[in-house]
Amino acid sequence: MGFKNDLNIMKAFIPIIKQLSVKLLSGDVKNIMEVDKPAIISTEYSFQEVIAFDNFNTSFLEKAAKVKDDVILRMKYFIAFLISSKHIASTKIFTRVPIDPLIGETL
Repeated sequence: MGFKNDLNIMKAFIPIIKQLSVKLLSGDVKNIMEVDKPAIISTEYSFQEVIAFDNFNTSFLEKAAKVKDDVILRMKYFIAFLISSKHIASTKIFTRVPIDPLIGETL
């Protein structure tokens, strides 16, 4: 995602701010969170896919499962899995909201 896309996302918040200001000025404070979400702020990944990026590299877990006696080595493999999953997740930094197909969101 580049700088140009981020500007488009910033422009998408103008209608949201307008909807919020209309609700505030009309006194409809109890429904202030019911605002339409523009599609431009959604990423192409679903919420479940974004969560799954944390558990992408399972080779360290497979190695840990094969170790029977050495508890320290199993712990090292598990810690390596945690560190590698955070590295993979940080390379896919999301500045957009993932879609949630469970509530019917689509692109």
